[in-house]
Amino acid sequence: MQSKRGFVLLIPLFVVALIAAGAAFGYYYFVVNKPAKVETRTATTTEVSPKQFFLSVINPVDGVLVTEKKLLVIGTSLPDTVVVIYTDDSEVSTQSDKDGRFSGQIDLIEGLNSLTVTAFGEADEETSVSMDVVYNKDS
Repeated sequence: MQSKRGFVLLIPLFVVALIAAGAAFGYYYFVVNKPAKVETRTATTTEVSPKQFFLSVINPVDGVLVTEKKLLVIGTSLPDTVVVIYTDDSEVSTQSDKDGRFSGQIDLIEGLNSLTVTAFGEADEETSVSMDVVYNKDS
């Protein structure tokens, strides 16, 4: 009976020793031998490419015959772009809106009118579209 009693006493001692060893290991690992903190930073670079400067004239089309003295010119470019519409005898200036749309009316002379629409960008860009428009009030 004595040997059973000794064996029963060894079990709690073994459990206590195991807990003490775990505590010692934990203390050593987390306090004495602190793992180095690794700080990770991710650099994000977003490149914003400038929008390509452009000019598109929607109305009129080249070679059109019109019967009204006043011609409505409609087109698109970048937002807030200064646009000049001119012929040999007339000139009008306008600016595109926040969506890049512009319009302006110009007076035509009887017969052939060489129409030029020029857009001027913020970075000294300049682009033009030229066309012929025929005004015939009798047609």
